[in-house]
Amino acid sequence: MNREDDFHCYRDILSIDPGYSHDNGTGFALFDDTTYRLKSCGLIRLFAPGLESHDSTIEIANKVKKRWEEEVGFSKDPKILCIEHPLACFTKQGVRVNSKSIIMLAILCTRIEERFKAKTPLRPYPHIWKKRGTKEETKALVLDTLGQCSLRVLKEGLLSVPPHLHHNVFDAIGLGLWAIKLYEDDKNNL
Repeated sequence: MNREDDFHCYRDILSIDPGYSHDNGTGFALFDDTTYRLKSCGLIRLFAPGLESHDSTIEIANKVKKRWEEEVGFSKDPKILCIEHPLACFTKQGVRVNSKSIIMLAILCTRIEERFKAKTPLRPYPHIWKKRGTKEETKALVLDTLGQCSLRVLKEGLLSVPPHLHHNVFDAIGLGLWAIKLYEDDKNNL
């Protein structure tokens, strides 16, 4: 369902660790915008393996929007939408990563963002919010930062995610925590 008017009501913080393949999926985290409690998290994956194209970016973006509508409603947009954007080119373990995958990742990020009218869109690169931290460091930060209620939501969100893909959910939560800290720092500097 779409709104046709120009009225915008903002609520909550949505953070996305994008991935467009069936094997990886897109991690997401939804935080309450006043208490900063984790409300929902998980992994959004393609319906079928083997589709890694523009169609897969459309399917993932549509599923992100549908999940938002199920959790928050179609009449509201995120107060903050934080999507990790890829660097134009990077090297992993001394090998250049396929530029086609970086381009497709950027297309996915754009498609997700265009489905929302967020009050504050954030597009950090991985090294901006992680500071070159490892997946284990991100997981430890998340587990140390979340309160008991949020940890229960995390545990529930991970139930349907294969263990080798938990890092995508932890990255989405870590990204959301980074966005919350940035938001709080900005509020305190006014």
